[in-house]
Amino acid sequence: MTVKDHTARFSPGMVALPTTRNAWVSGIVSVTVTGGSADGGSIQAGYAVGCQVDVGKANVSLGGGGESGTGVTDGSFGVEPSVKGTSGASLSLAAGSIGTQMLTYDAAKWPAPGDEFDAGWMDPGTAFNFKGRTGSLSFQDQTIGVDGCAGYAQAKFFAKVKATVGGDRGSVVLWGKPFSLR
Repeated sequence: MTVKDHTARFSPGMVALPTTRNAWVSGIVSVTVTGGSADGGSIQAGYAVGCQVDVGKANVSLGGGGESGTGVTDGSFGVEPSVKGTSGASLSLAAGSIGTQMLTYDAAKWPAPGDEFDAGWMDPGTAFNFKGRTGSLSFQDQTIGVDGCAGYAQAKFFAKVKATVGGDRGSVVLWGKPFSLR
């Protein structure tokens, strides 16, 4: 398995928030199956995307009020004005998470950014199938990213090939170098 012309172009998020990071990724995954009678296989590709600190809901509240404090007590008139003010803010922070964003996907099974890994993370039911000894998958300007990330964000490419040669099945996973989602 080889990966050629693998690039990532960083792009600002549509919402222009510092907690949103995006990249457009491109590349070509090529496979050559060696051995007896190669019966084809499948290629799955995607990115593991992680965030250091997940920002939950932010809440800011401000309030205020005042009282004149005027009144009559025991026949005498008095004034005791008072003013009250309140303010508050809350921000929910959680430990970061890692999720997968597949390049080969069935729209009905598309994982959301930040979905946690599960036991079958490399078998999301989405793949590009090929017949014979060779196959390839190319992708151009596919968007990956993370939302609600206050810390360091990183992505790492992966590709998994499953192939059958005669009666034997095998699989190989290739990992790329991690890169920062600025």
